[in-house]
Amino acid sequence: MVITRRRASILLAALALPLLAACSDTTASVDLALNGDVVIHAPFKPAARVTAAGDLAIGGQAVAVTPAQRSALAQYDRDFTAIQQAGRAIGRAGDRMSASIDRETAHAGSSAAVGAAHREVAGFSTSLAGLCNRVAALVALQDSIAATLPAFRPYAVLTQDKVRACRAGTGVASDAVHMAASVARWGGRAAQAASAAGKTP
Repeated sequence: MVITRRRASILLAALALPLLAACSDTTASVDLALNGDVVIHAPFKPAARVTAAGDLAIGGQAVAVTPAQRSALAQYDRDFTAIQQAGRAIGRAGDRMSASIDRETAHAGSSAAVGAAHREVAGFSTSLAGLCNRVAALVALQDSIAATLPAFRPYAVLTQDKVRACRAGTGVASDAVHMAASVARWGGRAAQAASAAGKTP
C-alpha cells in the first residue's frame, strides 16, 4: 500500500506541471487546440488564437501583424506546443519510473533494480527542471510580443508566479520520487530478509 500511495504522488506531480505552464487562474488560460493552434483566454475578453504560421485572431477577427511580430507569434506557438509535449512525456516518464520502483521491490532490492530506479529518478528530476526553464522562456517571449503588439497585451496571461510555482513543484516532485525510491529499496530488502528467514513479509 505504501508503494501504491507513493506511485500516485509521483504521477500526480508529473501531470500537474504542464497545467502550471498553461493556466494563470480560473478565467485566464492557454490551451492547445486540436488543430495545433494556441488558444488564449483572458478575463472578460474574447478568445485569442495564435497559429503555427504566426497569425493572430481575436474573437475570430484577424489582427494585422508585422513580419517580426508574426515570427515571434509563430515561435510562441512552437514553444507552447513543445511545453505541452514535454509535459506529456514527463507523465510517461513518471509511469516508467513507478514501474522501475515496483521492479526494485519485486527483485528484493537487487543492485540492477536499484540502479534502474535511480536512473529513472535522475532523468525525471532533470526533465522537470527543463520544463520549468521552457516555461520561463515562454513567459519572456510572451512579454516581448505584448510590448510591441498592443492587441496581444490582454492575452499575456502567463506570469512569473507560474514559473516560480513550477520550480517549487519540481522540488516537491523530486523529493517525492527520491523518497519513493528509498521506500521501495527498503521494502525490497525487508522482503529479502523476511524470505531468508522463511517468513512472509
